[in-house]
Amino acid sequence: MATPYISIIVPIYNAEPWIKQCVTSVLSQQFHNFELLLIDDGSTDNSGHLCDEFSNLDTRIRVFHQKNAGVSAARNHGIIKSTGQWITFIDADDWVKSSYLSDFPLESLDQSCFYTQEFDDEQLKNPKTLQYSSSCLKLFSAEIIKKRQILFNTNLS
Repeated sequence: MATPYISIIVPIYNAEPWIKQCVTSVLSQQFHNFELLLIDDGSTDNSGHLCDEFSNLDTRIRVFHQKNAGVSAARNHGIIKSTGQWITFIDADDWVKSSYLSDFPLESLDQSCFYTQEFDDEQLKNPKTLQYSSSCLKLFSAEIIKKRQILFNTNLS
């Protein structure tokens, strides 16, 4: 199987205190075949400017600015702009371990499946709720998402 290309989508809204740690954790991945899409959702702090600075540091980073429309609209914008065969989402106030991408079964990905990773129960108050309701720590087939036009409901935050 060919090496997969992964789109990592991070919606950004007033995330100045966390964005550096988030982006640094993504750029520290052991698996390097990815693009990082930073979607600035009309931040009123310095987040949008920081996104632009990050894009100057690494060619894998692409930044998109939009009027504030909410996290679902930002994720949808990322889906539309993504070029990877696989898509994953990370929140701007989170960070991932260096093996985040390589912990997915990259050698045997099946386009008809999506993949999820376990949450660290020690760090979460209710990991089961987050595991099933969050888009984070999951890897989705971009082909299925785009072909079936699966997008986030912009009426939900």
